[in-house]
Amino acid sequence: MIASKRRPASTQAVSRKVEGIEPRNQYNRKDDAFNIAEVNTGRLEKFKLEVEPTKTKVLEFGAQAAANARSRGERPGTFDFLGFTHYLSKARDGKRFRMNRVTSRKRFRAKLVAFKEWLKEDRVLPLRLILQKASQKLRSHYGYYGVTDNYRGISRFYRQVSKLLYKWLNRRSQRRSYKWAELFELLKRFEVPKPRVGVNLYYRARRTI
Repeated sequence: MIASKRRPASTQAVSRKVEGIEPRNQYNRKDDAFNIAEVNTGRLEKFKLEVEPTKTKVLEFGAQAAANARSRGERPGTFDFLGFTHYLSKARDGKRFRMNRVTSRKRFRAKLVAFKEWLKEDRVLPLRLILQKASQKLRSHYGYYGVTDNYRGISRFYRQVSKLLYKWLNRRSQRRSYKWAELFELLKRFEVPKPRVGVNLYYRARRTI
């Protein structure tokens, strides 16, 4: 759950929230967030269910949240959802509050380990097939994680994948070794995709008449 201090919420709005259990909500008052958390916990207990404590928290998130955290000597809160770590930031003008996201560390490591295991197993394949499959995996990664504000996340993944390719291509027995410059030429020749943000989460389609 998320608590924000932007605008006071009406009692009617909070009451509507209480009617059902919603795992990720945003409330405008701190008390509302804690109250809803308590209500949801009670409702779950009626069905002999419980909240996972390591995956549930109430945190302050909004235009003043970072300043409030610094005044308490704390770091602003973050939360992980759908493979992204969401954190406090500002728009490009440096004035307006905006929530940014980056690939979560847990998901990043898992994807990199999966790529490593695949490459380690299939490094005996012809070079063309290896780079084709690597390209497919990178496109898939960019397709999901290539969203607004996460260019550094997918760029970091590309760099780590390049290092894995360099390592395992040079470990193939009875095969030639590659220098970094040669590897980059191969990536270019086989059109291994570089990181690209493909989804603008803040795009507003123009209305047509």
